[in-house]
Amino acid sequence: MNNYNKEERLKLIEEFLKRREVKRQEELVSLLKRRGFKVTQA
Repeated sequence: MNNYNKEERLKLIEEFLKRREVKRQEELVSLLKRRGFKVTQA
């Protein structure tokens, strides 16, 4: 588990999108899990 808050998580997602690392929701879920977030795909 990590100590990120919602704001930090959103900033990280924004960075992924700016760098075009994410094209699909599955990729975003995978990247967040690698960073230690507990995530599910809604």
